[in-house]
Amino acid sequence: MAQQPFTQQGIIAKQNELYALSDSQLLNQCNTIASNFVTWLKANFILDNDQTDYVDELPLKLNRFYGWRVASIILARGNFSMGALPTQNRRTKQTDFTDSCSADYIPPRNGNPYQLTLSGQANITFQAP
Repeated sequence: MAQQPFTQQGIIAKQNELYALSDSQLLNQCNTIASNFVTWLKANFILDNDQTDYVDELPLKLNRFYGWRVASIILARGNFSMGALPTQNRRTKQTDFTDSCSADYIPPRNGNPYQLTLSGQANITFQAP
């Protein structure tokens, strides 16, 4: 997948690129995102050195949390947005993550296949207080 600028336009372009994939290809991307969000972020977006330093310092627990949540939103082909990463390296870093996800599953019945509807949206804000 092509690297995109880490701007709102680049994030939209990445979202469009992801949602053009087949379900199985998208699931593979979501597995990558879930296993290491920071690695996926750096592979898919153009970050400057300060931004790279910022995400590299995120705790592993937070990296996994973001990965699983963002992968869930992307798997549902929902909307996601990320605010700009700080460009100055600071000692104190803050990120805020808000999301909503839903899944509606109806098992197979009377010869009809299962029905699955996923939806979600997420917003990540990176701050250097």
